[in-house]
Amino acid sequence: MVDEIRCELDPALAELVAIGSLTRAHADALGVEMQELLPAIGAVTEGRLLHGDLARMHVFVEPEHGSLTGIVDWGDLQVGDPVWDLAIARCDFSSPSEGSLRVHHSRNATLFPYLVDGYGADPVVAECMALLGDFYLAYRQAWVATLGPGAGGEPNPSLTMLLERLRSQVR
Repeated sequence: MVDEIRCELDPALAELVAIGSLTRAHADALGVEMQELLPAIGAVTEGRLLHGDLARMHVFVEPEHGSLTGIVDWGDLQVGDPVWDLAIARCDFSSPSEGSLRVHHSRNATLFPYLVDGYGADPVVAECMALLGDFYLAYRQAWVATLGPGAGGEPNPSLTMLLERLRSQVR
């Protein structure tokens, strides 16, 4: 998992710095955070089946009772850390637009806690989520931010959320 993160995060940060979306200090802060979390990331040795793109538009819920009726689009299926799958969902669910597509607008961007409750994470996954969830989210936001501006030329929602997080780390 560490090599996969580096292969995607390093180029994403370099691109965002090159185009002026992030400062070098912002990128370095994520790099330092990753270095601090390497032991925890490396400790994930048991993979689980992951959807790989668990977004609002891929989850079907029965509206009256809120029960899950289906999950579609398994094209990004992978094996890995379930916290990574949840970070992808958190990125998409918290954005006012749907992840990389930026076209499916949310009427309620606060759905992620319901997904986590329904997921019913075991204690090991819950502990890993508490430790790695915010970093994985920032990593996903950096990757999505490289896809360009949001709908109508608006700033990319993932970039905006990432910058808010990094501003508190970089003074």
